[in-house]
Amino acid sequence: MKKKLLLLTFFLLHFIAGYSQELKPILGTVKDGSGSPLIGVSVTEAGTQKGAITDVNGSFQLNNVAPQSKLIFTYIGYLTKEVTVGDQATFNITLEEDAKALEEVVVVGYGTQKKVNVTGAVSAVKGDDLNWKPVGQTSAALQGVASGVTVTQSTGQPGSDQGNINIRGIGTLNNNDPLVLVDGVQYNINDIDPNDIESISVLKDAAAASIYGVRAANGVILITTKRGGSGKPRVTYNNYFGWQEPTRLSKFVGAQSFMELANLMYQNSGSGAIYSDEQIAAYNDPNRDVNQYPDNYWLDKILTGSGFQQSHSLSVGGGTDNAKYRFSTNYFDQKGLIKNMDFERLTVRLNTDVNINEKLSFSSDISAKISDRREPQGIEGSTWYQFGQAAIINPLTPDRYADGSWAIVRGGQNPLRFQEEGGIYSYKDNLFTGNFRADYTLLKGLKLTGMASVNYQSGYTSQHNKAFDYVTEESVVTLGRNDVTKQSTDNWFKNFQGFVEYQKDIANHSFRFFGGASRLSRTTDELTGYRQNLPNGNLEQIDAGAADGQTTNGTADEYALESYFGRINYSFNEKYLLEANIRRDGSSRFATGQKWGTFPSFSAGWRISGEEFMQSVGFLQELKLRGSWGKLGNDNIGNYPYQTTVGFNSYPFGGVLNTTGGLTAYPNSSLSWEVTQMTDIGLDVAILSGKVDAAFDYFIKNTDDILLQLPIPSTVGLSAPYQNAGSVRNTGWELALNYHGNIGQDFKYDVGANLSDVKNEIRDLKDADYITTDNNGITTAYQVGDPIGAFYGYEVEGIFQTADEVSQHATQPGTAAPGDLIYKDQNNDEVINAEDRVYLGSNIPRYTYGLNLNSSYKGFGLTAFFQGVAKVDINTLVLKRAPYSTDGNFKEIHQDSWTPENTDAAFPRLTTSTQNYQSSSYWIESGAYLRLKSLQVSYNLPSEWVSKVGLARCRIYASGQNLLTWSKLDDDIDPEAPNDSRYYPQVKTYTFGLNLEF
Repeated sequence: MKKKLLLLTFFLLHFIAGYSQELKPILGTVKDGSGSPLIGVSVTEAGTQKGAITDVNGSFQLNNVAPQSKLIFTYIGYLTKEVTVGDQATFNITLEEDAKALEEVVVVGYGTQKKVNVTGAVSAVKGDDLNWKPVGQTSAALQGVASGVTVTQSTGQPGSDQGNINIRGIGTLNNNDPLVLVDGVQYNINDIDPNDIESISVLKDAAAASIYGVRAANGVILITTKRGGSGKPRVTYNNYFGWQEPTRLSKFVGAQSFMELANLMYQNSGSGAIYSDEQIAAYNDPNRDVNQYPDNYWLDKILTGSGFQQSHSLSVGGGTDNAKYRFSTNYFDQKGLIKNMDFERLTVRLNTDVNINEKLSFSSDISAKISDRREPQGIEGSTWYQFGQAAIINPLTPDRYADGSWAIVRGGQNPLRFQEEGGIYSYKDNLFTGNFRADYTLLKGLKLTGMASVNYQSGYTSQHNKAFDYVTEESVVTLGRNDVTKQSTDNWFKNFQGFVEYQKDIANHSFRFFGGASRLSRTTDELTGYRQNLPNGNLEQIDAGAADGQTTNGTADEYALESYFGRINYSFNEKYLLEANIRRDGSSRFATGQKWGTFPSFSAGWRISGEEFMQSVGFLQELKLRGSWGKLGNDNIGNYPYQTTVGFNSYPFGGVLNTTGGLTAYPNSSLSWEVTQMTDIGLDVAILSGKVDAAFDYFIKNTDDILLQLPIPSTVGLSAPYQNAGSVRNTGWELALNYHGNIGQDFKYDVGANLSDVKNEIRDLKDADYITTDNNGITTAYQVGDPIGAFYGYEVEGIFQTADEVSQHATQPGTAAPGDLIYKDQNNDEVINAEDRVYLGSNIPRYTYGLNLNSSYKGFGLTAFFQGVAKVDINTLVLKRAPYSTDGNFKEIHQDSWTPENTDAAFPRLTTSTQNYQSSSYWIESGAYLRLKSLQVSYNLPSEWVSKVGLARCRIYASGQNLLTWSKLDDDIDPEAPNDSRYYPQVKTYTFGLNLEF
């Protein structure tokens, strides 16, 4: 036995000694093609967790490496390299640049350019950066992914939750929507499925956008859709299922606190208590008669919807070298927080590409969208009636009695009954598009292109209202009536375009010439019919109503735009870059003599990194200085603002009603374009072999000749005409920063951040400055030197504590008393009036920012997106004011209102008058916030598993939208959509999904 143990020990020692002799340390350096060391290259031993990262000298070291091992060298922007160790102990590795990375192209106006040659301010976004977000509208997915682009959602209502997009601020007092083109054709960004998007380019400065002339003043968004590739068919299927809930809702007090606060309010106003101690004490009994003593939180009562949503996307693509196709379809179904407040959409797209011969190619893009948004009937709007009523109905109002009968609320219809038994409002929207393109290479470098696009959009609205009987103690009351409104809108959009492009390289000189012409037209036809007194509430067709009292309305309008445009690009050795654009547009929206406008732009770039003296700077891969100037136009001002409009009516002559016509608006045939001039200076940087890239831009954007209705003497008898009068300036800067890294071979991560600063200022209104107060008491100003729609009001100096303080202060609106807000007498005239209103803030954010985090480890993935704004104000008057009657709700903050016993209160005294609810600094608060907009955790199942069932890829994930918010506002106010609770709130969404590739 001892001999066997000694023999075994000898063999083990011999084996360990031999194995130890084979393992060895490895040293080396990694350089690029020019011999410069590469910092941060990942060096791993294949099949192990062993690895190293090169230092500032490009050096690395690994210990205990076997001769048969393989070393893997990976670096962003370079081709991966594998080396077998063998007998070597020292390695000098040279990595080759990835040609595809160097040739990265960006979609620009009417074409593409190498990213390194772009001289305008363009933000490029990959489709994968959008379609991972489970949102119902593509505009919402664009939020926070590009610097200088502000996207705000004001509502979470299904089908109405589009994002409002502004590029580089608000540049006009009129329409600020950017131009959106899908594969070169004007489109609504929300009509395309995010899964069909290959890339998005945002053209932000005049140099990039001026090729689109009159339609580009508010920026341009270019969307390129996915297309088929050569090879066998590739099938993908994506889905998700989710549930929604409000991000924030107003918090109101219960019945007892409501009565106590109402009593206090009336007592402060010189009246007696309206609720007895016995009524208030009755709520201490949990077994009370709830018909007599209800306690309803109506904002919670109306949330009867499931909030369930689902999405299913299917695509099939493939083809040969000469014929490729991609078919895709998406079904989206979103149930609301309120019953019957839903949205349903189906999209279909077929993209085909055919190479007929070496010179001629043809492509066809055909798509369709069918959608239906539904709501329960409502007075002055369904959403408004549901949330508007629920926010005002006090908790003492029952919704339904013990016998099942419905209660009348606030003297009118019951919103819960509308959900259960009411008619339906339906808004159907159908879109069919065809986009056809042919390219012909006439000579080497010379290509001719023709495009024809036809879109047909139809809208159909049906609003069906029912009358209902309500049983009261005295009688049966019928509220409402059985009526129906039907409206049909047809819209034809046609766009025919022709281009010629010539490219020529002579030694280190590269020339590119582009020219084109375009004609687009749009016609709209609208017809509306209405009838009332239908025999019963279940009928909803026009013919079922009475002819007496019926109404019909119809209208149509047309718009046409003819354009000629051209561009010249010059590059010397891809170091010195020049570009010039010009476009001439003729619009039907202006009178003869004013129809045509010319819009030029110029830009230049210097790739400093391409200079000989920069070649020794090894860590720097790209350094480009850009500058541009250009002029843009805006004709998005309505179809006939220059023309005289005639209104028709009836007037009795000789005892008979006769149709009459008369002028309604004073004409202005000299009306012309709104013109935007923009100057931009930018810098693009890439270091550490592409691990870090950044782009910085500073811009000045002046918009002049803004259309305004300046006042005219009332004796004219006509409404004021539009005139080119206003001027607005936006100045600011943008920064986009990205880092791509890895730890070892398996853990990879990307960090992307963007920050924008825009200062908005009105420069000229032709002495027509004005201040206005809306129905909610919020005062805004349009005055030179201020931002558009600036908040104005009284400056609050505190709260009156004694009658002496009141008597010694200037006379205020209403009857001031201790506990009221103190308004500052700005001009010391002893009277607080409109002359004392001052600038209080702006709801236009100065700073917008986004942070995108993406990481993967083996099959696991984690993606997060944060978005926020800073230096922005909101007016909380409507959000936080107390009611001044029992027709309203009190909040918890009203319990800390001023009383003689509570003199250091945060809220002024409760009263039945409105002197404390004037527009003032008391209500202005910071609207800055940071929100975790999207978070997703995913897992890719191992390929050896999924391949057994015929799959190429299977990915499962869970995600959330609007999960966390950091803000200084009260926690029942949503800072992104600071509406009061009379509007549909923003929603949190929790989803679970699946991605399959076959």
